[in-house]
Amino acid sequence: MSVSPPPFSSKSIAVSVFDPDASDTRVIHTGVVETPIGKAFVGVLDSRICFLGFTEGFTLATLKAELCRNWPGFKLVRGFEETPDFEDGAELIVRGTPLQVAVWRELTKVPPGETVTYQKIAESVGSPSAVRAVGTAVGANPVSWLIPCHRVIRKSGALGGYRWGLVCKERLLESEGVDLSTLPSD
Repeated sequence: MSVSPPPFSSKSIAVSVFDPDASDTRVIHTGVVETPIGKAFVGVLDSRICFLGFTEGFTLATLKAELCRNWPGFKLVRGFEETPDFEDGAELIVRGTPLQVAVWRELTKVPPGETVTYQKIAESVGSPSAVRAVGTAVGANPVSWLIPCHRVIRKSGALGGYRWGLVCKERLLESEGVDLSTLPSD
């Protein structure tokens, strides 16, 4: 499946928190899809994306192990009931601490082509002194690209790090129209 950069705004990303009392499903369907910057391993639970990790530099076994750590007790089944479609946005389902979920939801408000600092995210979620905790939450994002943690930069304006590698972060930002030459180097 070839997917071009998402034409939707981040507002069409819906982030739900998993409620074990509201779902009997304990099966996650998995597969590899194409994104604007390469292949990604995706997990889908109850028709909602619960994991997206880029495959470049990572084995599928490593990505599956990470998915299993995020969703203990769930069975992974190869193949999708319905192939994820990113053209009209995406429905996501996550598990995390209240701060993590607040950070992930806040990230979906950052429009494509724009960047935001860790400090700004901390302020937006009501925890202005929790910049490090916010950074940890950004790094723990289980749904890369769709929860756009690649749009978070340092207060200095430098790119900083990225769970999937700096080259991946640069490609994502460039695909959204960010002029990297205007940002200071680390």
